[in-house]
Amino acid sequence: MEIDAIRLIFQAMRIARREIPYLQKCANLWNYLDRIYPSPAWKLTRELNFGADFSAHKEWLQYLFTSDPPNADVAGYWFGIFFTEYPKYENACLNNLYIGGTSEFVLTDDSKDWACGTFIWPDREKMDAPELLHEDIFNYSYNNGIKESDRSYLYLAYHIILLNELIPSIDPQVWLQNSRYRGAALGFDEGDFVTLGIFKNGKWERRLRFP
Repeated sequence: MEIDAIRLIFQAMRIARREIPYLQKCANLWNYLDRIYPSPAWKLTRELNFGADFSAHKEWLQYLFTSDPPNADVAGYWFGIFFTEYPKYENACLNNLYIGGTSEFVLTDDSKDWACGTFIWPDREKMDAPELLHEDIFNYSYNNGIKESDRSYLYLAYHIILLNELIPSIDPQVWLQNSRYRGAALGFDEGDFVTLGIFKNGKWERRLRFP
């Protein structure tokens, strides 16, 4: 079995746009995986506590904005996916998420060069997101034959849905601070990315876009 990564990304964006409860969106993503790429892994991972994961990410961001508000130089928020070694298995890597404030943001660019510079916010020790589920998703997927690249794109697809729900759940003024315009995107530090949207005129505008 090999997951069609591009097809999965577009499916996650379609699900994210639907006006249905967040947990139903998560269920729809796993229904899609089970239908298109059958594996015992999906039955196991779909039972995980996605609501608790959402709450943990929201608490993390709220703490960041309270303890270390981004200054006016921040133009964009980059939710980056990186890899760390997982000693439980030989030559295995876990996906992890962080946030970095950038001095540039380009909504219509097909590249993510604007996100590849030095992050100006927050302090490094505060950048990494809480990871309630990534080890469980990894273990269930790994032990049922889901290869590394497919696990990574599942992680990306899940966070498209998570962040699409999470970002507007926090007051746009918290994201904007004293700025008039800021953007947000999600992706691999060295690979594909998805534009999530922009904060403009005190509001969040979803602009899901995959180059």
